Amino acid sequence: MSLKRTYFLAPTRDFPPGTNGPIALGNLIKSPRSPEFPLNNPSSPTILKLAKEAHITTETDATRSFSSSVTIRPSVWASFLSSVGMTLGQNGAPLGGGIDYSISKTETGEFVLPKLETRRIFPSMVDIRAIFEEEDVQRAISDSRFRSNLYIITVIQIATEGAEYVLRKVRERGGNLHVMADWGTAAGIPGGQASAGSGIEGSIKREDEAGGKVQEPFIFAYALQEVVYRRKKVVDRGACRVQGTLMGHDLDEVVKEKRVLADDGYEAELAGLKEEDPDMPEYWDLDVQGEAVDLDGEVCQVVSIDKEDLDSD
Repeated sequence: MSLKRTYFLAPTRDFPPGTNGPIALGNLIKSPRSPEFPLNNPSSPTILKLAKEAHITTETDATRSFSSSVTIRPSVWASFLSSVGMTLGQNGAPLGGGIDYSISKTETGEFVLPKLETRRIFPSMVDIRAIFEEEDVQRAISDSRFRSNLYIITVIQIATEGAEYVLRKVRERGGNLHVMADWGTAAGIPGGQASAGSGIEGSIKREDEAGGKVQEPFIFAYALQEVVYRRKKVVDRGACRVQGTLMGHDLDEVVKEKRVLADDGYEAELAGLKEEDPDMPEYWDLDVQGEAVDLDGEVCQVVSIDKEDLDSD
């Protein structure tokens, strides 16, 4: 059974297609949240080669509808007032308290795409290694102390003749604040529980809607595969002796290879390429908007890239 394919919706509709655009086939990125920041040179010969070799499938009069809903409803009960030494009344009856709150977010999106083009590449390990070994890529990995994730963009979907869209976002927050005093203890009632309490309730709801028509082509979605690497200790710092002749003169000198090494003498070594991972959205705390059927009949999941946090205003 093949793994479920995952498409990430582009964060905006402002990204033009092509190798000069910020999202391009073959680019290496650190996070699905920021596909517009490649680590490699987007105009390298390998990237241009992969773009020419891409398999292209075209869909006309396409429609895409997505919806997701998330609700967080934790309940926190604690005698937080008494824990900081607060008491009520002359008898020192302890205060207790609690907070109930909920945050919900609902997002919907509808797209009408006159022409949707899917471009897919199948990079060889030679291709991936050529991009992986670029100096900027090696430096970025080294700067992260070999901890950052690495992904290659293997699929892009392009709305080649623009699109009409409607996006809706509804966010609602509700909360209850409870304050309680254990009057049974204060009155000296043995084993008695006589409690009185007060509460404050409130909720805030915000609805946003945006829609329009985009005339120019733009990147609609993309798919990723994880590039696996390991840290490798380098014993020889890359010195090699070159002998020969240059302009009729003998040449016998040591040439230093251009290699990016961490301070402790390590470098990144390519290990392989993972299959598409359906759990990638959960790993990055991204919202799965729903499922769709791809052109080959396979069920895929669609993920939105929302750079705002759930609890942002």
